[in-house]
Amino acid sequence: MTKRLLVGATFRDAQADQLDWLDLQLVFLHTTTETYDHVSFVNGKGRYSYRESPEIGNVLEFDKRDTRVIGIGDAHTQRSPSPTSAQHIDALNGLLAYFKKHKADYDYFLFLDNDAFPIRRGWLDDLVMKMDETGKLIAVVVRPENLEIRWHASVLLAKPEALDGLCFQLQHIPGGDFMGVDELDVGIGGFQDGSRDRVWPLIRTNKLNLHPVAYGIYFDMFYHHTFGARRHVRRGHDTHVPWDTLRWGRNLYATQYIDENYDAEGQISQQLWDDPAAFVSKLAGWSPDRYASFDPAGKKPTDC
Repeated sequence: MTKRLLVGATFRDAQADQLDWLDLQLVFLHTTTETYDHVSFVNGKGRYSYRESPEIGNVLEFDKRDTRVIGIGDAHTQRSPSPTSAQHIDALNGLLAYFKKHKADYDYFLFLDNDAFPIRRGWLDDLVMKMDETGKLIAVVVRPENLEIRWHASVLLAKPEALDGLCFQLQHIPGGDFMGVDELDVGIGGFQDGSRDRVWPLIRTNKLNLHPVAYGIYFDMFYHHTFGARRHVRRGHDTHVPWDTLRWGRNLYATQYIDENYDAEGQISQQLWDDPAAFVSKLAGWSPDRYASFDPAGKKPTDC
């Protein structure tokens, strides 16, 4: 029986690089997922009725693709400790509110970061079977490779009855991360602690790892590029020394084995753009006959 799926994705703005990620997400969804609808929430100043802004790019470009923009956030959010996290929270809660309005119309709801997407045909049936067998209401990424204890909403699949239990917010994790350092970031609400037993964890399963945190495959079903979905390395802002985030991950953990110039020009990321399906299949590795496959010519996102 066909499962009705609503996919919601968050985007930093509507500039060219974000449109590239949207195109990539949509082609992987089209290749791996039998039937779905797709909606987008775009961060940035302006209301939905004002769809052209130099600050966020031209949201009209989203309308040309197989998605529907359901909201535009405020580009000048200034909330501590991180405006970027606050914007992402606003976008996730915007998707959540839309999902709740359509709770009766779909069987499952999938939250995705702009740089995350399913990679394997039949993923939905396989994941739902695991969730049903174990009585889980949501499936969500967890990233111990980045020393995190929190559930990470880069990929989150929810059953309709789980939506009321979700609440995206800046959330302290009791006891901190695996280094005992305060972990305050985007949380998903009560499923972090009180309802933790209703969560199916999507752990990292790369057969080939090119980085301790970036370029991740989760539960052999999803790809997450990580670190802001930039084509090249993310340059640090208030809380990061430049280049540290992509080189070392959380709390500079990998300084003893990651060269300081690792991937400084984005050589590895370029492999993704050159042939997305081949790159992802090589990283995932365990189910070669089931991964998305498509000709990069004509389907490859334009260069950012």
